Amino acid sequence: MAVTINGGIYSRYGESVQIEDQYTYLENYLTVNFQGSSWNLNTEFAYNEPPEYGVKFSGIRTLSLNVIRDSWSLDAGHIIAVFGNGLAFNFFEDKSLAFANRPFGLRLDIALNDQFQMMTLF
Repeated sequence: MAVTINGGIYSRYGESVQIEDQYTYLENYLTVNFQGSSWNLNTEFAYNEPPEYGVKFSGIRTLSLNVIRDSWSLDAGHIIAVFGNGLAFNFFEDKSLAFANRPFGLRLDIALNDQFQMMTLF
């Protein structure tokens, strides 16, 4: 069984030029993804001291495991998904605004047959 590993780095640095309001920020995100034949493990580590917006944070920021089989799939960890064209649920994050509404939990999708699919969130 072959495992593919990929990753990326996202960094932001800023410095104000106003004398009365001097501010410097540094944000670093390291993403590492592992992919097998029917599973994915996604991780993101953050070092934000200080961030442009939000609170200081260093550590594991995102962790999720996705398993996909013929008739079912399981997502565990931070869930990013859209339900009902975004009108029912829209779980996402926007780093530039320091916004994330991703729940940490389980999502189970089961295909009962060609016409019916069941989705549950825990």
